[in-house]
Amino acid sequence: MKFNSALCVFLLGWILFSSIQKERFYVTLYYLLSVVVFAIGFSTLLASIFEVDYVLDELLMQDTKGHLLDTPFPGRMSRTTSFSFTAFSLAFLMIRSNNRVLKSSAQYAFHIVSLISFIAIIGYLYGVPAFHSFTRFESMAIPTALLFFISSIAATLLHPNYGITSLFIGNRIGNIVVRKIFPISTIAIVLLGFFHILSNRYGAISVELGITLFMLSFILVTLIILGRTALYLNRIDLKRSQAEDSLLQLNNSLEEIIKERTKELESSEEKFFKIFHMNPAGMILSDIDTKQYLEVNKGFSKLTGYTMTEVAGKTAVELGLISPEDREKLISLLIKKGRLSNYEITYYTKKGIKKAGLLSSETIEVLDKKYGLTIIYDITERKELEEKIVEASKTKERFMANMSHEIRTPMNAIIGFTNLIDKNDLNETNKEYLNYIKSSGENLLVLINDILDYSKIEAGMLLLEKIPFKINDLMQSVMIMFTAKADEKGLSFDLTIDKKMPNLIIGDPTRLTQILINLIGNAIKFTEKGSIKVTITVLSIENDLATIMLSVKDTGKGIPKDMQNEIFERFVQASAETTRDFGGSGLGLSIVKNLVHMQKGTIKIDSTENEGTEFMITLSYKIENENLKIETEKLELETILKLEKFDREIKILLAEDNSLNQLLAKNVLTRFGCAIDIAENGAIAVEMLRYGHYDLVLMDIQMPIMDGYTASQNIRAEVNKAIPIIAMTAHVMTGEKEKCISFGMNDYISKPFKLQELYRIIQKYSN
Repeated sequence: MKFNSALCVFLLGWILFSSIQKERFYVTLYYLLSVVVFAIGFSTLLASIFEVDYVLDELLMQDTKGHLLDTPFPGRMSRTTSFSFTAFSLAFLMIRSNNRVLKSSAQYAFHIVSLISFIAIIGYLYGVPAFHSFTRFESMAIPTALLFFISSIAATLLHPNYGITSLFIGNRIGNIVVRKIFPISTIAIVLLGFFHILSNRYGAISVELGITLFMLSFILVTLIILGRTALYLNRIDLKRSQAEDSLLQLNNSLEEIIKERTKELESSEEKFFKIFHMNPAGMILSDIDTKQYLEVNKGFSKLTGYTMTEVAGKTAVELGLISPEDREKLISLLIKKGRLSNYEITYYTKKGIKKAGLLSSETIEVLDKKYGLTIIYDITERKELEEKIVEASKTKERFMANMSHEIRTPMNAIIGFTNLIDKNDLNETNKEYLNYIKSSGENLLVLINDILDYSKIEAGMLLLEKIPFKINDLMQSVMIMFTAKADEKGLSFDLTIDKKMPNLIIGDPTRLTQILINLIGNAIKFTEKGSIKVTITVLSIENDLATIMLSVKDTGKGIPKDMQNEIFERFVQASAETTRDFGGSGLGLSIVKNLVHMQKGTIKIDSTENEGTEFMITLSYKIENENLKIETEKLELETILKLEKFDREIKILLAEDNSLNQLLAKNVLTRFGCAIDIAENGAIAVEMLRYGHYDLVLMDIQMPIMDGYTASQNIRAEVNKAIPIIAMTAHVMTGEKEKCISFGMNDYISKPFKLQELYRIIQKYSN
């Protein structure tokens, strides 16, 4: 093989490799190398035809071996070789075109190279020089012929859908037969010819005998090939027959299945309509497009008064069942969601009676046809009952508000006056009596607060605060509150706080205190000897969120296993003896559970009867910046220090009908340095404001002759639109503050009031 031929064969290998790569580099390399091979092959072919000497004949090295020394151009590749390189490279350039003609032409160019190289190989195999050379100096070398043959076949397989290669691919009978016959027949014929030539060349047999043997061998090989092909075709035909038989059996089975399915569908349709007509709810089957009624059941007739004959072919709007607006809304929702479920509507009966209905609707398929199925229930009675329940709830709320007012009013006086009495002037007996009064009043106030808090929780109107507080300070305050009670019973009372506990957290300290008071109060109440242990453990701190577990553990009487879930229910205590011996409302633990759940926490109980109980509460709090709390505490301290007297005399009108509350308010406000006038009802307050000058009005709500709401409205409309009016009332139900403001008042303070809160609100509205 000449050097130039070897170089081009090497480049052809790279072209073949690049043709199966997708990267841009290999695409560029593919075209570049194809052009180089074409240039070498075509220029050499032209030089050979016109017998011109040029530099590529002896590129890099000269052919100094063999009989080519006497040739004019010893390094030049043969004409057949240069033609094959030219055709090969040109085919590579055309095969990537999107033009089908060029693709087919390129594929046939590869076939031509395959044929030329195959003829050269046969020439070498049979020893016939004319097959591989035009002259003795232009023969295609056997390695070159083999490489061309292999490369051209590989190239045609890259695009097998074009040219003769398409005959060898696919799953049709013709493609399969060609794949089976062509390779075997070609190899057999070539080998028979080769052995025949050898026998003639060496005189092993006569020419006549050789031709005869060749003919017989060819016929034998042909018969073998045809026999194998026939067997293969027979197998295919057998499989086809089996497939046809299977298809026929399948067809028969499908017909049976269809018959059975048709019977099932007919049966299903019959069952459907039985259910449809027997259902007590109103049912409607309608056309999916026109929305016209096709079928209604007896339940529908009972609900609306319309018979099947009256509704057939009409729509709900045409019948007057629903308004056009409601129908459009229903259709819009049905299109958006695909179905409607338990949608409340208003519909009208045949007699025009307005009813409330619960409607469900969706598309169903009956015997391969789609219908609209609508079910409607009459919920008129239920809606009326709901309205009655709502009204009863409002009545209960009003009752609770009135009860709160009636109880808190005397409680305000009792607790207020016990605080005002100077205990130093009392003897021991009177001090003891006074403490009993104060303790009883505080206990009664706790009971009232429990009932009101539970009412707020039940109504979903209890709001949680989110303010910074120190849990250490809160716990110390709670401990001080219960230390005396624990000492009285001889109980050990201990507090342990995890050192990892953040100093400042954000939450509702009032509700946390309420939880602790209930749990610790119960622990002390039900423990006769032993200890009470309060433990706060930090479970985790992630980013700015601390999760803590609060445990209250006692050595008291414990709770029976069968009551441990029920004690969190309202008005439930562990036993009848508990109620008799210890008293209480049975609301404490129910409130605790609800407060914990409102803060997205958990509560668990671990109790053994006669050994003790442990309540474990898990809560999460946001960690607060320390500096903010310090500033808040400074501000609160400054406010408390100013409680002695205001800078100037503030003239206040108190509208209050209760004489005890009048006296209490007068004592407190006088200490603040205020001048106070009293109106015994709202009407008097309006008249006093009409003729006198005041800086602020403290307005009770529930008073005879004219209540605080009406008085505030009259003051705003007739007397003074600007004077601050502060509601000061025992009404503490949810929404009371908003109600007061809606009647023209500026703010709200509940009874019993705190001195600091009253001082702050007067200061706020008198500046």
